[in-house]
Parts: sequence; structure tokens; C-alpha cells
Amino acid sequence: MNAKPKILIIDDDKDLCESILDIVELESYSVDTSHTAADGLKKIENNFYNIVLLDMELPESDGLTVLGKIKEVSTDTEVIIFTAYAEMDTVIAAMDKDAFSFLPKPFEIPYILTTIKRALKKQQLLHENRILYQKTIDEEREWEDTFDSISDLVSIHDKNLKIIRCNKAVKEKLNIEYRDIIGKKCHEAFYGNIDLGLECPFVRCMETMQPESTEEECLGGTFIMSCYPRFDKTGQFNGVVHIARDITARKQVEHAMNTLVATATKNEGEEFFEQVVSGLCDWLNVDCVILSQLV
Repeated sequence: MNAKPKILIIDDDKDLCESILDIVELESYSVDTSHTAADGLKKIENNFYNIVLLDMELPESDGLTVLGKIKEVSTDTEVIIFTAYAEMDTVIAAMDKDAFSFLPKPFEIPYILTTIKRALKKQQLLHENRILYQKTIDEEREWEDTFDSISDLVSIHDKNLKIIRCNKAVKEKLNIEYRDIIGKKCHEAFYGNIDLGLECPFVRCMETMQPESTEEECLGGTFIMSCYPRFDKTGQFNGVVHIARDITARKQVEHAMNTLVATATKNEGEEFFEQVVSGLCDWLNVDCVILSQLV
């Protein structure tokens, strides 16, 4: 949008085209002219024009038809129609086809220049909005990718416990689609519809306005359930970030270690102890020296 704006004049009146061209070029615009609809449309197919000044009455085609074809080829081009006369039905039909404005003939030069500037301003704003929208989409996609790369089960809840967003790990663990997760309360999704009451980290988080955690047996394993309070721009509590970390494997190791120690103590046999340690190392695929140090 920083390049010199390009304008195309389509009118069978050659003298009028030249007059408008001379004046508009003084405003540092790049200007082309066409005297037939066919030639004008061909130029539009091969080049992008910011503005088309279109005569409503052309020898071989009417302005409304040409307007429709212009918008089919180049939706971003703003079309300003000028005509010696126009009925209200025609004006409405043109606006329905996304014409920018009507200029009655004869027209004053300052008015046509002002209309062109207004059309360019609209085009610039649409261009900037499109860039901002795409930037927002890209940032949202980047955030989603980061969110989904977290192996912990992360969900965002409103202050009524309902899930409003979750990452891929939650979807895969629950083995249901996102649409079936959103709107569920945390105990419905993670605890098999068992309400933990005051033991719920969410409830405690709402009371203390501080992060709260608890260890729970759920989802076929052992998890550390943590809730972190969320606040809006005014500082009001509006929900929590819920993180479920799977510690099932760690708990299994702890249980095996405890069993090992208890068994070795009971048998009081160093050889038996070493055999059990060796077997446990093979199962865990870890160095026996490291495991012995832990014991």
C-alpha cells in the first residue's frame, strides 16, 4: 500500500478521460484509461488498480454489469461510478455490488479528488485490518502450538469450574473430542464426576487466591493436581489454570523401592538384597550403583 496508487478510468468520452487523467496525475497517482468495458476489464485482469472510475453508461455494456465483473476479478479495488443521471434503484443496485460512491456529471474537480482520497483511506484501513487480523491468527496459532507441546494436562477453567480451553494432552488422555470437553466441570472431566468438596484444589484456590495442589488417584493413575488463580484486568478472580501432572511411574518406583527395603530388612540377607536390586535395575533400566545409593 506504500506504492503509488493506481487508478483506471473507464469512459467512452476520450476528452473527459484526458481531463481527469491530467488532474489526477497532479496528485501523484498512476493513471490509465480505457474507452470500452472490454479493454478496462482486460487491464484489471492484468494489473491491480486501487481505484476504478467507471462511467455508468458505456456503449457495449452497462455500468452495473462491469462493476460486478470488476469485483469478481479484484475484490479489493474500490469502484467510483459517475453518470449524468441515476435513478435511486440504480444507485441501490450499485451499492449492493459494493460500489464505493456515485459522482454525478458534471462534477467538480475538488469533489472527485476528495472522493478518491476517501476511497484510498478505506482501502488502507482494510489493508491494515487484514494485517492485524492475520497477525492475531498467527499469534493464536503459535500460542496453540506451544500450549499443545506441554506434556502435562493443562486446562483453563472459568470461576464456575467449567473448562473453557484445554491442551492436546487433555484431549488424548480423556480420549474425547475438544467439543465434548469444553463446558465440563473439572470433577466431571478428571475425577469421574466425584465432587472432592473442600479437598478440591480449585475450591481451595478460590478461597485462598493462591496456587493449590493435591495428589489424587484418577484417570487410571496418580496425578499431582495444581490450580493457579486467574484474574481479569480489574484484578477480579475469573477462574483457574488447572495442571495435572502424571506421576504414576514415579509412584510405582517409590512403591517398588519401599517393597525392596522392607523385604531386604526382613530377610537380612545381603545376597538376597543385591539380587532384588539387580532385578529392579533391570526392570527400571537404571544403573544399579545409582539405585543402591538411593536405597
